[in-house]
Amino acid sequence: MKKLAEAAETFGDGHATEIRKEYEDYLEVMQSIWQSMSEQAKDSDILRMPLVPDGNDEALIQGFYPYLTQGGFIYSGVASDEDIIKVRNYMYADGLAKRGLYGHMPYPNGDIHIWYVNWPEYYWYLTFLRLGKNEWAKEIYEAQLKYAMTDEYYMVERFSDRDPWYVPWSPNASASGRTILMILEREKAKK
Repeated sequence: MKKLAEAAETFGDGHATEIRKEYEDYLEVMQSIWQSMSEQAKDSDILRMPLVPDGNDEALIQGFYPYLTQGGFIYSGVASDEDIIKVRNYMYADGLAKRGLYGHMPYPNGDIHIWYVNWPEYYWYLTFLRLGKNEWAKEIYEAQLKYAMTDEYYMVERFSDRDPWYVPWSPNASASGRTILMILEREKAKK
């Protein structure tokens, strides 16, 4: 919504003020919800971000899998740097992230072995670079090359940590683009 508001303002759209107000209202609600979760986790090293407001994720998961990325971009302008680290700690502690992978896809039967690779990692990667957590960013970068890239150098969309031949929805051109952007950001960070 922020980008839409900025574009509307840049191009003089007649609805620019209305769009900006909607963005600010939405951001305020997100900040309020986040502040509540942050306050509950103030004495903890982890901060659990639920899929639903009441925290009853199991009810949501029954019968289908929700897409759970816990994307780093979600927290931009909402969460403190400390809270972002607490969410990362929660994801690792709960098995929602591991070995630099952040696109865990939960299934109702508890089979937690499919990862949607590259999209969530890209935003976590940028977040960790911004926070100066270069080792965490490096872990993500290396995971993309190890788990999401084929021997032919194209990116896959899914990875199974149980089945090395599981590569549906391939090749993934947008993942290739994000990987190139990661390489460029990595080189820029070195300078």
